[in-house]
Amino acid sequence: MHRDALVGAVVLFLILSISMDLLGNKDRIVVSPYQPISYSGIPFDSHGATTLVTPGLPGIAITFNGWAVDEWYSIMSLLSNYSAKVTFFVGNIDNLTTSEFGKLRIMKNAGHEVAISGLRYVNAVEFVRNNSLQAYIDEEIAPAIELMTENELPPKSFAYPFGSRNSTIDAELLKYFIRLRSTAHTSNTTRIVDLDSVYYKWQNEALIRGVGIDSEYGNTVDEIIQGLERARQSDEVIILYGHTPTYDSPDYGTPVEKLASILEAAQTMDLVFYRVSDLVLSGTGTSTTPIDNGSTGITSSTGGLNDIAVSVLMACAGIGLLWVVVSVVFRDKEGWQSHSA
Repeated sequence: MHRDALVGAVVLFLILSISMDLLGNKDRIVVSPYQPISYSGIPFDSHGATTLVTPGLPGIAITFNGWAVDEWYSIMSLLSNYSAKVTFFVGNIDNLTTSEFGKLRIMKNAGHEVAISGLRYVNAVEFVRNNSLQAYIDEEIAPAIELMTENELPPKSFAYPFGSRNSTIDAELLKYFIRLRSTAHTSNTTRIVDLDSVYYKWQNEALIRGVGIDSEYGNTVDEIIQGLERARQSDEVIILYGHTPTYDSPDYGTPVEKLASILEAAQTMDLVFYRVSDLVLSGTGTSTTPIDNGSTGITSSTGGLNDIAVSVLMACAGIGLLWVVVSVVFRDKEGWQSHSA
């Protein structure tokens, strides 16, 4: 084979090899800045759990808000005794210590979900009103995602501090998170068993609400157990939230004894312990909901850059093939003419 044809063949081989490698790795997870992705892992297990939950079954989702990492860490044995998995929504993130980040990673590796409530745990509606929605993303959401991701804790879910939200903020945050959690409150006339908004009904709702179990909310263990029973009978998931687990029952905390009673009742009723990001009905997905995990977020390389690279390389391969053919034909023609002369 003539030298030019040989060089063309080698170039063509290399281009095709690279193209095939890219095609074979299209589902690889890569780090890429601000590349929206679509969530389709149903159910997924990115939190270190050894088993996957089964969506659609009646259950309970216990969540905690704030930055009481040491107190959260102190109830790991209690949760383990009941094989309970919960979700911790972290705020005040830029003030967390190295030790606290380490404990959060241990909690994640034990199967719990570590999510966020923003960088500084601010009231979202008030912040947006006084600034702008973009400022809220730039100052409260993106830095929080980046810090958590840098510490191997990329968040999937978000809880509104103080339950303060509106539909405009919801729509923007659903570009970054799978599920949003707000709050609902009991009253003299509406108790937990009748508080419909805190029961996840497996209709793939992006926004869920929880009811408080801290002492200050005045919801007793008996009332919470009535809510668990409703969830069991109706194939729903009751959403609960607290802040700091305590042993001395302050006004703004969840007594550990109360938490233990809730865990015991849920286990007795055979309720599934769900994390917030588990609340996705199998087969439905959220493929139309873009997820952006910030400047260091984890994004899927399916499509996007790989598709463009493959297209360019395949075009180069076509040019290379044309080069080989033209080289061979031209050289053969030249040789034939010389031989004929």
